[in-house]
Amino acid sequence: MSEFSSVGLNSAAFSLSGLQEARAEWQKWLRSAEEGAQSGSASPPVLTPGAPIRARSAQSQEKKRSAEQNTFGQKELSEQEKQEIAKLKETDRKVRAHEEAHLRVGGNLIRSRAQYSYESGPDHKLYAVAGEVSIDTSPVDGDPEATLRKAARIKSAALAPPDPSPQDRAVAAEADVMAMRARLELARQNRGQTESVGTKVNLAI
Repeated sequence: MSEFSSVGLNSAAFSLSGLQEARAEWQKWLRSAEEGAQSGSASPPVLTPGAPIRARSAQSQEKKRSAEQNTFGQKELSEQEKQEIAKLKETDRKVRAHEEAHLRVGGNLIRSRAQYSYESGPDHKLYAVAGEVSIDTSPVDGDPEATLRKAARIKSAALAPPDPSPQDRAVAAEADVMAMRARLELARQNRGQTESVGTKVNLAI
């Protein structure tokens, strides 16, 4: 234990001695520089003043690095990167508004939350660049009138965004086909009911 303490003390004494020698050398150089400036003699040796020159150079590099970083330690973005981020933000806003319109109009016909595809920007944040929602497009069994109403809601939900995508228009077209089939089924039912009523009347006569 005593041996370990002795080694520690020797190490500290050596460091202090080295520091004192360095300080004395630096003061000596300063005095030499001042005397040289007053007497107009040659400048001091180049190797010694290299330390403050290197220190100034290091400070300049540090300032440059600081200028390239913001308060959060992130690298400053170029103008091109800022423009790219602005475009991604606008795309994200439009995509989310698009899917929200489907959700709002579709109501209980929507079968899933909006699913988004993301892209990472120069700021390392994720931005939505595409999205989709699932909607129930099945007809109502045995009820063409309800199917007609459902088809109208499906079409409204598909075309709810101000800029429907090709897929949105395809869903709307599918709803039109569903409505057409429902009308045909409804017409057949009405015709069958009319014929049934006529038959009963004839039999009554």
